[in-house]
Amino acid sequence: MELKRFHLALKGDIMFSSQQPDTFTLFLQKARQLDLSPIAYQLMQSHTGPRWSREKTVKAIARYLAFLYLADSYRHLQLVPSQEIDQVWHYHILDTSKYVEDCQMLFGYMIHHFPYLGLRGEQDRYDQNKAYSLTQTLFSKHFSCYFVDQALHPSDCEPIRSEILPTAGCSHISKLRSRLHTPLATEEVLAKIALSLN
Repeated sequence: MELKRFHLALKGDIMFSSQQPDTFTLFLQKARQLDLSPIAYQLMQSHTGPRWSREKTVKAIARYLAFLYLADSYRHLQLVPSQEIDQVWHYHILDTSKYVEDCQMLFGYMIHHFPYLGLRGEQDRYDQNKAYSLTQTLFSKHFSCYFVDQALHPSDCEPIRSEILPTAGCSHISKLRSRLHTPLATEEVLAKIALSLN
């Protein structure tokens, strides 16, 4: 599926306020250069994917692109995608070189996927719900109400910006990750592998 045809399908799905800033117009110009077909293939046709319909896939990818726009526009805020958007994000990330290239082209930096939000205690769950509510508010402010779907639930991830590509200089992410409460020593895993060797 060519991006141009895919973008035409998205055209009716990305409805935005008439007061959108020029930054959104610039974002759309860059987004038109993306090849979204590998993501769509994974979502619609891959035997490991969810096998969504074309309509659901187009809407979900449109929401994902809108979320990326918000994550870039509101870098100082903690935002949380819906589970649906997060699933699209996962399929984009799986093609690591494409994801890095797309981030570089769209933003000039990497948007990392931090998958532990809401899992580090009660305060973290509170922050997750608060951030998801804020994200929904921003969707309502910038896009049609179609993008705000109360039936969608928050994911357990958040975007984290990194100026350095592709992954160097991410010690702040390691610190966040270290707050998880399920310690697993690498040596324990390696010992299991060693035991399985002939």
